[in-house]
Amino acid sequence: MAKDILVKDKKRLSLHTWSVEEGFSTIGRDPGSRFMLDHPSVSRSHGAFFLRERAGVLTIEDHGSTNGTLVNGVPVKRKILFAGDVVQIGDFQLYILQGSAAQGQPGPALGSGRA
Repeated sequence: MAKDILVKDKKRLSLHTWSVEEGFSTIGRDPGSRFMLDHPSVSRSHGAFFLRERAGVLTIEDHGSTNGTLVNGVPVKRKILFAGDVVQIGDFQLYILQGSAAQGQPGPALGSGRA
């Protein structure tokens, strides 16, 4: 099952949803990226999501981007994502609606704390 992510552009105040599928999904300004964010604050090949559906794990990794990738305000190179996490890529906030399962259980609902 795909994992949904709400994308918010803080400059234009626009919202849209991405659906991350099994495997590796690139993020960047490059038109060939699976998830394109067309803004100078985003590197051409900024990073990627990696979904291992069978294991119930969603991760994000930074590919040496100029402005970095933050998860809940903390710079990361690679991080497991859970529901409720907020990823910052340039001028975009990505709200993880469905993240990794915790110990075989579905991730917590958006806005709730982690167990």
